[in-house]
Amino acid sequence: MLFLLLFSSVAWGAGPLSLSECYRSALKRSETFGIQEQLLVQATELETQARAALYPELSANATFLRQQQPVPTVAREQNTVKLTGTQPLFRGLREFAAIRQRGALSASQAALVADAARQLFYDVADAFYDVLALQADGVNFGNELEIARKRLKELEGFRRVGRSRASDVLSQRANIANLEAQLEATRAQLKIQRDVLAFLTGLESDTPLRDVEKAPSAAIRLEGYLGGVAARSDLVAASYALRAAEASVSVARGLHWPTADLVGNYYFERPASLVKWDVSLVLSLPLFQGGATQSQVRQAVAVQEQVTLQESRARRLAEQEVRRFFERVSSGRVQLEKLSEYADLARQNHEAIRRDYSNGLVTNLDVLQATTTWQIAQRSKERQAFAVLDDFVKLQSAAGQRAEVAAAVKEGE
Repeated sequence: MLFLLLFSSVAWGAGPLSLSECYRSALKRSETFGIQEQLLVQATELETQARAALYPELSANATFLRQQQPVPTVAREQNTVKLTGTQPLFRGLREFAAIRQRGALSASQAALVADAARQLFYDVADAFYDVLALQADGVNFGNELEIARKRLKELEGFRRVGRSRASDVLSQRANIANLEAQLEATRAQLKIQRDVLAFLTGLESDTPLRDVEKAPSAAIRLEGYLGGVAARSDLVAASYALRAAEASVSVARGLHWPTADLVGNYYFERPASLVKWDVSLVLSLPLFQGGATQSQVRQAVAVQEQVTLQESRARRLAEQEVRRFFERVSSGRVQLEKLSEYADLARQNHEAIRRDYSNGLVTNLDVLQATTTWQIAQRSKERQAFAVLDDFVKLQSAAGQRAEVAAAVKEGE
């Protein structure tokens, strides 16, 4: 019982936290998630800037000129104060392509925010279950130490009446020393993993944890998880990035087209003139720029091909990730069943050998080996149980089935 309290590290006044609660805390703490959110703000502002190209521009200009008077009919001072407005009429439609491009990039970045939330969930789940597994290891080592110390007292009593040898007592003491060393190593690993979880979540390192997740009780089907891959945030981001690349080709090709602008001036002050305003239509036709425009088109097409390949690769990687987690969960369930059977049989064997020792049928070494085998089996079983849970929650997240990850963007704001 002492070791259970030691390794659970329950803090008075605070209830144990679940994986979902730790994850929500990590969303508020994570710099990576915050960086992605700020990148989304930047992408949204770039989209606004692209839309601004459709609207007129208004500027005020003032010129104050003083010169040597060349002829009596020319004023020595010529000052101009005017208000100029420019309305773009035609830019080869590239301004509309730029709006589509920026809009797609903004949507892609929004999906990347959600993808950062999914990656953060993986990290929190790994740290969370590592802590629980090491806590369970500590409890099991504590239980084994209690068994070993009781056994040592028995052997010392048997030694006094001549029923056991000195080597039996010494081997048991050596076993206790080894168990104490392993317990101390487990404590150190637990401290490290608690620090990792604290770094991710911003919580205290001694925050108690509770596991409320349920492993699959029956065989699961791969199709039930592959169906959610298409809606994954990283694939949505890759899809919008491809749309942006396609729009960038239109932007580059629009540089071949002529431009038309309507320019108007209103003069508050103008030398030697009674005209208060003028309007002009400015047409411009690009003829030759050293091949730079066509080079930009070829570059944009190459970028589009690159993004197409990246989108295809992202889709295959997403499916591979789901398949990997699925296989680990399926195989882990089978291993857990066998390890549970192994631990139960090892316990029964330990009890049988203890009885045989009392009847003088086996040696103390047999008892020691049976105890060690039972405890190793117990630790392996519990570690495997946490490993299956870790893989299962990540499988759910990879397939888009974790509600807290799906709502991460709103919760992180």
